[in-house]
Amino acid sequence: MGSSRAISTPCAIFFLASMAHRVLILLWHTVCCMGDHMQVREWTHFRVRIRPDLHKKIKADAASGYRSINTELTMILEKHFARDEQTKKAPDSALESKSDASTTTL
Repeated sequence: MGSSRAISTPCAIFFLASMAHRVLILLWHTVCCMGDHMQVREWTHFRVRIRPDLHKKIKADAASGYRSINTELTMILEKHFARDEQTKKAPDSALESKSDASTTTL
């Protein structure tokens, strides 16, 4: 009897430790990766040819921001299209400030 306990105790400890490890990994994944900061998106893959000098600039900007090149390019494109949408929605202030003949008094 004494020898069977000696064998089963290390096995039970290993089993419990491995189960605890799996639970911790699941908890970490749930807290860190499923939070509000992580978005699920569908991604489209495509290849693009780019000049080496432009690639170096993008790579350097990505590295300085601790981002991947993919994330850097996505961010650049999102900013571009957001700015483009804002300019389409914003009224042309140059046209609003000009007076026309109907509002001019003599």
